[in-house]
Amino acid sequence: MLGMFCGTSVTSNEEYRKYVKKRIKVLSLLIVLGVLTMGVVFMAETIWNMELESYTLGLYSGFASGLIAAGIVLILKNRKLLKEEEKLRQARIAASDERNQQISTQASKIAIAILLIAMYLIMLIGGFWYPILTKMMAFLVALYVFAYCVAYKVVSKKV
Repeated sequence: MLGMFCGTSVTSNEEYRKYVKKRIKVLSLLIVLGVLTMGVVFMAETIWNMELESYTLGLYSGFASGLIAAGIVLILKNRKLLKEEEKLRQARIAASDERNQQISTQASKIAIAILLIAMYLIMLIGGFWYPILTKMMAFLVALYVFAYCVAYKVVSKKV
């Protein structure tokens, strides 16, 4: 299975090595995001004196530790990949394979459609009990449409 954000069109191992090094830098942002989340939870409890329910505290702490752990594991995996030339070549071929990229694109389209339908249903049904859900889900759908339009313009200028 090819990762959701892992397709590339590089043609040599050296280019792919640079791509993996950039990916390691991006993955380090996962760790930073996890540490920031953990910091906000800690500050909410101690400095801001917010009384968080144990469920909420566990949820945020789980997100934070999950981001940190995922970042560390993926960075180690990519560093190991950089050390083994044959595995690097195999990973490059898999990442640049047009069939894998097409599968990933199609899967993303299906996932986005399902997500938009779920957001609409939450907006429609959940809004009866929690009116703020209607505003939040409508905002998220609008954000998606806006982000798609901006990204389309930016990418179309690059291609």
